[in-house]
Amino acid sequence: MVSLKMRNKQKMYFWILVGLLIFAVGYIAVDKYFEAKSARELSVFQEGADYGYKSAVLQVIQKVSSSCEAVSVFVDNQTVNIIDVECLQQAPQAE
Repeated sequence: MVSLKMRNKQKMYFWILVGLLIFAVGYIAVDKYFEAKSARELSVFQEGADYGYKSAVLQVIQKVSSSCEAVSVFVDNQTVNIIDVECLQQAPQAE
């Protein structure tokens, strides 16, 4: 027959294991939550960056195509002048 002392030890081990299981499941759930939240934030940041790039390129295209004048584009310490090729083809060629 199993003694009362042995039975109490088994109950104690059982509850320790249950507590550790609850802690592990909680830890994994919190980790997955923060991982999903971080992925969502990264996705929103990427969408914003893509929108910004598209918006900037669209503005340059609209400005270049609206007139046959060169448009200056500045990046850091570099400057580039952009003009529509159609404007160059329409311009009278000097001979």
